[in-house]
Amino acid sequence: MKVRDLLDISFIKLLSNEETLDNEIKDLYTSDLLSWVMGHVHQEKTCLLTILNTINAVAVATLLDMSAIIFCEGVMPTDDIIAKANEEGIAILISHTSSIATAREIIKHEG
Repeated sequence: MKVRDLLDISFIKLLSNEETLDNEIKDLYTSDLLSWVMGHVHQEKTCLLTILNTINAVAVATLLDMSAIIFCEGVMPTDDIIAKANEEGIAILISHTSSIATAREIIKHEG
């Protein structure tokens, strides 16, 4: 799946630049504790679903070679988060639903 495929889901919107649309997504992971993410995500090109609105989410995504972050439940990332993600080539998206509801819809869309 590519980031662009997520945009087929009506409640997911892209905030980062369009260069991230071709980022591959191999797995989904949902957590709001970045230290947990660092210890448990082992698949490159994972998409993180979170409500944690911090630039450190981009730092962790970069460290783990993640392809995207979806901020869920209407959380709006700050401009510095979006700018850093653009610099690192990580897609930033938003969803108004919960992490689990967003993940369910992505999985349903894949199948």
